[in-house]
This record gives sequence, C-alpha cells and structure tokens, in this order.
Amino acid sequence: MVDERRRQLTELQQLADRLHRDGVSLEEEFAREKVAAAASIEAGRTFQAYAGMVRQRKASILSSIANVEAEIVVAEESLRDAYRELKRHEVALANRKAREAATIARNEQIVDDDIGIEMYRRRQ
Repeated sequence: MVDERRRQLTELQQLADRLHRDGVSLEEEFAREKVAAAASIEAGRTFQAYAGMVRQRKASILSSIANVEAEIVVAEESLRDAYRELKRHEVALANRKAREAATIARNEQIVDDDIGIEMYRRRQ
C-alpha cells in the first residue's frame, strides 16, 4: 500500500515537473517567435494570432499545474496515512511477538521452577 501510494506521488511529481518544463519551453519559443516577428513584416502579421494561442496554452499549462499540485497534496496525505497504518500494524505485530515471547519465557520458568522444586523434595 505504501509503495503504491509512493509510486502515485512520484508519477504526479514527474507530471508537475514535465508541465513546468513545458511552460518554460513555451516561453522560450514565444521569445524566439517574437524576435522573428520583429524581423519580418509577414511574420509580424500572424504574430498576434500566435500570441493568443500561446496565452491560451500557457493558461492551460498553469491550470494543469494547479490541478496536479492539488493532487500531489492529496497523494502526500494518502501516503502519510498509509505509512501510519503500516507503522500501526508493525507496532501491533511487535507487541504480539513480545507478548508471545513473554508467555513462552513464563512457561519455561514455571517448568524450571517445577523441576527445581521436585529436585529439592527428592533431596529432603
């Protein structure tokens, strides 16, 4: 369960990283196109349409980043819950093993005491 949650969190973090890189790439491409549009009258005519498309794409990327970051928060909490549950089971198992070991030790001590008492009686 913990491994599955950790894997989901990692995938979401990788998606967020990819979206951030896409945003940076889009900004770099926009800067190059802006320079090209300034150098050419023909390219300048179509630049406004391109700039509108870039704004929409940037808004889409930012929206996706916000959604993924919200999912990351949920996934982190889910991972913490799964880890707490795992620790709870581990502690319960350790406590059970300790009780079993104490019971075995107590039973062995009773047997040893009985043997000691019997040996004492035989010597008397």
